[in-house]
Amino acid sequence: MEQLLDNFYSNLLYEIADNLINVSPVDTGNYITSFEVTQGRPTAETTSEGKPRGQPWEPFAEEGRAKLKAQIASLPEVTVADKVYFINRAEYAKLVETYSSAPFTHVANIMPIIIQDAAQRSL
Repeated sequence: MEQLLDNFYSNLLYEIADNLINVSPVDTGNYITSFEVTQGRPTAETTSEGKPRGQPWEPFAEEGRAKLKAQIASLPEVTVADKVYFINRAEYAKLVETYSSAPFTHVANIMPIIIQDAAQRSL
């Protein structure tokens, strides 16, 4: 049973990460690569200043996804008592959430589906 729960928590974090990346916009690539998952204090904001605009979605999505998955893999064992935070460190993250694709709102709205998918992958 304990192994099932461990698998579930891990799968849940990966499902959340995938869904955040899947609905994130790309212009310079800064936003989609600025997600962070942590059990502690997040790092400083990032900026898109000086980065070229109109970049393709796919390479930055893969970079953002790989960074999140590496962070999840490096977390200590996650239990029901632990708090894990998903944040975006882009300086304009609140604007994306308010006026663009709203990745965090999207994930919150489909959380029952995400939980169900993580549970099925844990069996």
